Amino acid sequence: MLLEFTATIPGDDSVRKKYSDKIVYKFDLKEFLSAGYTKEIKLISSTFKKKDRTMHALLFNWYRHKIALENNIGNFKPVILFRSKTIKESQDDFEEFLNLTKNIKVGDFDFLKSIEEKITTDKGLHEQGKSRTRDVLQYIKKNKIKYSEITKFIQYNFQERNCIITNSKTNTTKKEKTDADQEALLNNLEDESNHVRAIFTVERLTEGWDVLNLFDIVRLYEGQNAGGSDKKTPEATTKEKQLIGRGVRYFPFNYKDKQKNKRKFDDDLKNELRVLEELFYYTYDQKSRYITDLKKALREAGYITDKDIREFAIKEKFKSTDFYKTIKVWHNEQIKNPDRVKNDLENIKSSFKFEYYTVGLEILEEEMNLSEDRDTQRLVLRERGLRTIVKNISHFDRNIVRKALNIKSQDHESLYRFDNLAEKLSVKKISDIFKKKFLGDLPIDIIINSNQKFEDLFQEEKLNILLNFFKKIEDEMDSFIYPNIGTEFKESSFSDIFNNSKIKAVSENTESQNLSGELENEDWYVLDSFVGTSEEIDLIKFIQSKVGNLENKYNKYYLLRNEEIYKIYDFEQGRGFQPDFILFMEGRKNMYYQLFIEPKGNQFLGEDGTFLTGKESWKVKFLKEISEKYGENMILKANSSKYHLYGVPFYNKENNSEFEEIFNKFI
Repeated sequence: MLLEFTATIPGDDSVRKKYSDKIVYKFDLKEFLSAGYTKEIKLISSTFKKKDRTMHALLFNWYRHKIALENNIGNFKPVILFRSKTIKESQDDFEEFLNLTKNIKVGDFDFLKSIEEKITTDKGLHEQGKSRTRDVLQYIKKNKIKYSEITKFIQYNFQERNCIITNSKTNTTKKEKTDADQEALLNNLEDESNHVRAIFTVERLTEGWDVLNLFDIVRLYEGQNAGGSDKKTPEATTKEKQLIGRGVRYFPFNYKDKQKNKRKFDDDLKNELRVLEELFYYTYDQKSRYITDLKKALREAGYITDKDIREFAIKEKFKSTDFYKTIKVWHNEQIKNPDRVKNDLENIKSSFKFEYYTVGLEILEEEMNLSEDRDTQRLVLRERGLRTIVKNISHFDRNIVRKALNIKSQDHESLYRFDNLAEKLSVKKISDIFKKKFLGDLPIDIIINSNQKFEDLFQEEKLNILLNFFKKIEDEMDSFIYPNIGTEFKESSFSDIFNNSKIKAVSENTESQNLSGELENEDWYVLDSFVGTSEEIDLIKFIQSKVGNLENKYNKYYLLRNEEIYKIYDFEQGRGFQPDFILFMEGRKNMYYQLFIEPKGNQFLGEDGTFLTGKESWKVKFLKEISEKYGENMILKANSSKYHLYGVPFYNKENNSEFEEIFNKFI
């Protein structure tokens, strides 16, 4: 086995060839960031001068401290880094800062009064410091906090003993220099006894520095870093990218059942704790080429992506229609399965039997007799003098057990993924499985030679025993009836389900923006905005090409983009499903149709090139069952209206024949 770790993999052919049979798994920076193991980066560009940019960062430092305190997040001490252009400027900036914090007064926050005018933004999220600043101002207003409280916090926490400068007055060299005591403090900023809250530097900390609780970086100087328009990204910008790379490291904290070292609120955009998962970089005037260079460098490194936060709501024009006021939306619920045999370990333990043969030579040859029930054994060789030893998982080394669990958990549906273990076995941590009330006392019968001992078995053999043991348990668990089921569908009013606006973070691109502008003026699209994946964009374009057909056949038709509001549950196991789109159509004689539409990319295709064997095949089955249950063979009635429900096959631009065939039947 060859294990190698590198920050960068060269992309030339000779390197690819050299490592083609060795690279088993690649999880580089972009995957690491997108998987949620870092802070999110927020670039705050403003027309604030140096003092106000400093006050802005100090305000957020206080705010983060308050939010952490209110949510019982211990040992939380947010640090600010102030970056200057030269050593001389850094020394001056340090003295100015100490004077500011020592003599701070309420009037120093006057710049917040004109926040709407003074923070300049564009359409991208990464220049939008304003919205998070509004959060702070609303928090102050809601809790009736006086600015004198904030000034006292700053005055106490940012006195000289809590600040470090990497360019002391006694340093007469042209390079930054820190002593041993400063180095010790800089390298353990998260420690409870570490009192440092502010760092002043030029470029001393751009590489080889690990810090988790850096939340604000303030660029104290203005203007571009270097060079004219014909130059590549300046070296100084690269160093700032490296500095941001230090600060982007995630500060781990416990919160309910969330993973400690991973972002917890990507799908909960209004949660105030999101501010503990963000790194703010403050700079002057986002119109300069400097910001363009920095954003380019950050994107190339994978630090930021084009993500947008958008608020979606039902168009007011649609709300005024009779269709909105009278139509019924059909949905179902998840309930406990009344026929369920209790799906717990007690059912398994009463009759659990697991055997594993470790013996060497064993061969069986059989001749198949097609005309008889029994086959003819031609050769049977087995070891003699066998004996059985009974063990349990506590007899195996913990690292072997964890490796087996890790292998088993690779499947998304596996029992041994922690979320499934927590749900089905009520474990609170992985080590719980060693306890008797979980898997600890289940017998593992190992058949060995009479002269063998358990200790003699190779680690690979022990791993194989555990893999088979865990599979046996999973098979036994699966043999019980599913704990939940989905009910029959029932009706609700449109306004009961879709009236409230929701917020969601999605990836955005230019094509999505352009399409959103088009759909705002289309009466048949009922939301006031749109963002989506390439597959979702293709679906919209497909429906746009069929609008004339729909108009010819139906009195009214409306497409709704379901932004994680509406959920249905499959009949068999009660698994939640949020179809991306719902098409509502009004036909003749008070007949209405509700179509569930789900676009899917090629990554969901199975080995046979269809979605039937893919990782979300259960959704394909569920959509088909909806059509069979409530399609042509059954009419749902509400008041004087009649309804048919259809689940159409997944939409995929490249594998679309089945979807188009079914859809064309409706037009």
